[in-house]
Amino acid sequence: MGEFFQILDDYLDLFGDPSVTGKVGTDIQNNKCSWLVVQCLQRSTLEQRQILKKNYGQKEADKVAPSEGII
Repeated sequence: MGEFFQILDDYLDLFGDPSVTGKVGTDIQNNKCSWLVVQCLQRSTLEQRQILKKNYGQKEADKVAPSEGII
């Protein structure tokens, strides 16, 4: 049950509507190890992994947006 809660929390942090969840997701900007980033690392190519590592934890929103083909 705890693992499910963490997965749901990580998912809502990234994709949840702040007006519904009551919080603004900042896991990526805060360089947290979330379930979603672990899944991305497991499924990504070497090139995608390098892009993720280069940009993960950045404070600038344009660097953490999935515009470079990571997701």
